Amino acid sequence: DTARGEVERARAKLETAREATADTDVRASVLQAEGVLEKRTAELAQMQEVDLDTARALVEGAQSRMQGLEDSVRAAELDLSELSSHIQVQTGAAEEAAQATAQLDNAREAHAAIERRAKAVRYLHELLLKHRDAARERYAQPFTQQLSEFARTVFGKGVSFELNEELQIQARTRENQTVPVESLSGGAREQLAILTRFAIAKLVDADGVPVIVDDALGSTDVHRLQLMSTLFSSVGQYAQVLVLTCVPERYSRVPGRKEFRFSDLRG
Repeated sequence: DTARGEVERARAKLETAREATADTDVRASVLQAEGVLEKRTAELAQMQEVDLDTARALVEGAQSRMQGLEDSVRAAELDLSELSSHIQVQTGAAEEAAQATAQLDNAREAHAAIERRAKAVRYLHELLLKHRDAARERYAQPFTQQLSEFARTVFGKGVSFELNEELQIQARTRENQTVPVESLSGGAREQLAILTRFAIAKLVDADGVPVIVDDALGSTDVHRLQLMSTLFSSVGQYAQVLVLTCVPERYSRVPGRKEFRFSDLRG
């Protein structure tokens, strides 16, 4: 009876299970499980054929390879960092080069501007020299002519003078002998100084402008004093000549002169 009860309960449980899963599904699951079991059995047999020592050596080799690759990665990262720093340095150098190029361009522009101004100044200087020389030529000839005309009274006929760029007397030529001014006697040089003033005054105004002579002719001999007195008298005909001197006797041969004492002028 107990066994029959167990059978009935088993049949009821079987029916319930069949209602939940068909026999075909169960068979399919069994076949699938058997296939998996067969595959795992084959894999187990294959694994059992593997040499464990060889497998351990292969694992160690793989680990060593992995370690080497990791070291290569770290070295590559260090190289990358150094290269990045180098690139940054080169970038800074490139910026400095660009700045230097810009400064060079500015310097070239400034140099070109200065060169243009220099050319303009050079042209202006040459133009001024040209006009100065032209003006000097216009003034030099009448000045030399007037100076020679006055000088004939003192030095005789045939006297001429050489002038420098400042229209200053550089040499005197007399009787085909040319003597530099610095080689002339003190008396001759002071006579030329007065002749120069008379000539300039004559050129400034044909009627003459006042000429002031301050205690001159101290080194002039008596004969030349007579000749200079004649010249003073000639110039005094059309121009006013003021002579300041402590030795009025030097000009005693100038006719028509008027003498004034400083004491009387102050009074």
